Order: sequence, then C-alpha cells, then structure tokens
Amino acid sequence: PAEIDGYTPSQAEVAQETVKNGMTDQTVNITYNSIPGPKDGQQVVHYVDPDGNVVTTQTLTGKQDEDVPFTPQVPENWTPVNGVPSTIKITGGTTTILIKHKIAEVSDSRTVTRTIVEELPSGTKTATQTATISRTGIKDLVTGETSWNGWTTSQWNEFTPEVPTGYTPSQRVVAQMPVNSGTQDTTVTITYTKIPEPQDGEQIISYQDKDGHIIHTQTVTGKQGADVSFTPEVPANWQPVNDVPTKVKIDGSTTVILIEPQTKPV
Repeated sequence: PAEIDGYTPSQAEVAQETVKNGMTDQTVNITYNSIPGPKDGQQVVHYVDPDGNVVTTQTLTGKQDEDVPFTPQVPENWTPVNGVPSTIKITGGTTTILIKHKIAEVSDSRTVTRTIVEELPSGTKTATQTATISRTGIKDLVTGETSWNGWTTSQWNEFTPEVPTGYTPSQRVVAQMPVNSGTQDTTVTITYTKIPEPQDGEQIISYQDKDGHIIHTQTVTGKQGADVSFTPEVPANWQPVNDVPTKVKIDGSTTVILIEPQTKPV
C-alpha cells in the first residue's frame, strides 16, 4: 500500500496468493491511522521495520522523566530484532523498536502412484506402488510468501508380474523407475498371450531368453516335412544370441531361438 507521512496502514503488505479455479473476486480494505505526536507525560513507541517504516505505535503515559513498566504490543506475525526493554522513560518523545517479519519452517509432500494391471487369463489383478517425495521451505508470516527448497527423490521398485503356465506376459519385468517432482501417476498394463501348441503343418518359433522364458512366439505354416522360408519376428528391444535361420522344417513341433536384451552405450 501507499506510504503516507504521519500515518500507518492497517497492513504493511498484501500477501501474495495463488489464484485457483473456483476463486471469486476479492477486496482488501486498507485503513490508515494517524501516528500520534508525543506530549508531556507520554512516550510514543514506534515499531519500525528494517526500511524505516512505522508499522504501528503504542502510547505510554506516566510521570514526566520517570521510568514506567513496559509491555510491548508487537504486531501480529512480527518479532523484535533486538531485545525489548522492560521499562521506558517518559520524556514526551518517541522510542523506536526495530521489528522484522516472523518466519516459519514449513514442509510439503506428494505421493505418486504407479498402478500395474495384470490382465491374467483367470481375471484382472492390480498392484499399486507408491512413492512419496517432500520439500521444506521458509514462510514469511507477514507476506505469506514461501521460499521452497528442492524436492527429494524416490523410486518405484522393480515389479515381476505373474506368469501363468502356458502364457507369455507382454513384459517380464516392470523396471525400477526414479520418481521426482515431475513424475506423474501412471498405469502399466500387462497382457497375456496363450502359447500356441504346434499342429501338423505348423512350426512354432519360440523366442526365449537365457532362462527359458518365452518372450514371443511365431507360427509358420507349410507342408508337413517341408522346409519353409520365414521372416523372423524378433521382439522389439531384443536381439538374437546366434544367427537366425531363414528356413524351418515343418514337423508339427517347436523351434527355439535364443534372444537377449539389446544394450546401448551410455
């Protein structure tokens, strides 16, 4: 608010406020009180901020040139910079007490959730992983403004989905993931594909990792006992461990191709 010589405003500052959806128009009324001039038998106490502005005043009365007991009336959310005297001499003048904004330590936290949905052949199963991050700050109790420190970090742990016999999951592992201030809630859906059983006139190409887990299957059809050309369907982000054949004999069985995760230089 405007500074007017000889007057103190009802509030030194109008605090910052975040505007959110649903808020309505607001009006803040600021009134001004005349700063009293000292008289004989009085002492006017000026509570002054570090910029020299008089925030409020307090008038003491008593016998001229005598000390009187003093109970300070420091404005709400302000605090003296130095010690406050217990007595003040009545001189018909002014006494200045320097005050500053009170501050308070504050904290904030948020929880981020990763939901893992397993669409199993027997029904849907849901697992929930939560990670909580937090931050601390200093709030100015006069202006309402807060100076925040950085957010902490956390993580969602690695998750291994269920693997029913005869089925392959869309992913074998949901990887560990760091959580920071920019991380949002997320959902990971695991689907399951039935492992086909080879029939006469078919050959099942089974792409498996080193532990024998089936990552993907491919069905090649042709005349029983004949060699048939096919285009390998190596899953994304995987690579063959050995050379991959381009022909396969159709004998109503399964051909295994060993694969491994692709790696990229960091």
